[in-house]
Amino acid sequence: MEGYADSVQLDHSAGPPPDRGERDAHLLFSPEAEQRGQTPFGLQTWNSIRAVDFVCSLDDVDKSRIAVTGASGGGTQSMILGAVDDRVDAVFPAVMVSTAMQGGCTCENAAYLRIGQGNVDIAAAIAPRPLGLTAADDWTKELETKGHPDLVSLYRLLGHPGRYEAHFHVEFKHNYNAVNRQHMYSFINRAGRAVDNRNWPVQRRSSLLLLGESRFATRGDQSYSTVTVRTCLRSSCPLMIL
Repeated sequence: MEGYADSVQLDHSAGPPPDRGERDAHLLFSPEAEQRGQTPFGLQTWNSIRAVDFVCSLDDVDKSRIAVTGASGGGTQSMILGAVDDRVDAVFPAVMVSTAMQGGCTCENAAYLRIGQGNVDIAAAIAPRPLGLTAADDWTKELETKGHPDLVSLYRLLGHPGRYEAHFHVEFKHNYNAVNRQHMYSFINRAGRAVDNRNWPVQRRSSLLLLGESRFATRGDQSYSTVTVRTCLRSSCPLMIL
């Protein structure tokens, strides 16, 4: 999934980098971009769909056993991807789904996305496929009484009560710690998408970055992010459209 690691072509937050001129100061974070349906949320969702395309293109992947998980903003990405892409067969968005907050980052929001509905409704769109949630001492702390009962009823109504589960560890702050990851591993295994949970060696940062420490080089006095977004905005690039 796209996040803070290799996703450096575009800025993650709305703060304008110093290399942006006045004309392009807001780029994706602007009324002009919104009118084109171009948002960081749309781009991130498209990236997620394309990630599934890539995984499905691999010869050693069983396309009927694709699962996705993430925490916080990654939980939003997981939830949205599961709701819009039926190829994802099991979803575990951690410490995100609740009735209290829709998402604290611009990349988790888009115009008209949650009119008359919220994250519980979006997560419900994953049904009847397997869905697992976790709650912590954050905006999800009331999930057990607000949202969870509705999802229990929905899966029971659809005849698959065993495909939904939620875990409420409100003794922990916002997290994806070992306790909650173990719930995820067990959920994935029960859903028939086996997780290899051996003790893997800790990797160096450089080995985890797709492009290495150099990332993207700048072009002249402009960053790659500015060049990329300006080009896409001027051409109404479909890559930006949700």
